[in-house]
Amino acid sequence: MAELMLPYRVRHVEVWQPSDAEERPPMAPLPKSLPRRMSRLSRAVLSCVSRVAAVVGEEALQYPVVYASRYGEIARTLDLFAEYEQYGEMSPAGFSVSVHNAPASLLSLVTGNCENSTTLAAGEDTLRMGMLEAALRSADGPCLFVYGDEQQMEREVVSVVAAVIESNSILRPLPRTVNELLQQI
Repeated sequence: MAELMLPYRVRHVEVWQPSDAEERPPMAPLPKSLPRRMSRLSRAVLSCVSRVAAVVGEEALQYPVVYASRYGEIARTLDLFAEYEQYGEMSPAGFSVSVHNAPASLLSLVTGNCENSTTLAAGEDTLRMGMLEAALRSADGPCLFVYGDEQQMEREVVSVVAAVIESNSILRPLPRTVNELLQQI
């Protein structure tokens, strides 16, 4: 099968991965009510995006957003199931930030971004399909691409990537992995 080639470029990318030295991702200033409700994944997404904006400029916070995540807020969802099993009910506040697009919604709330936002999951091809959406969307102007996932059982952020994607005349293949995305800079 032929490789799909699209005219886009990666203007800037930031990656966050957990390490022993970094238990929690650094945070930008937030409304006081948000931090206690935010998951590790949401914190990592906001951290990565704020680092992109620090390099590219604050206007990146107002670009349309494509958020791709294979499992979404799986750790929070598993906690809700355990809560339901133990108490017979779930916390409405916990549920509100357990949905798949919670990090993208929190990003919109924190930045005041009213542009279009797309959240998608595509199994093993989630990163690639997210980049497809971002590359196609970039035909109308730059967009912010964010990929974030947690491992199901370890409940640890595997990786979060935030990048500004722009239209370009050079055809590029869609990356399948974070490393392939980093090679396109």
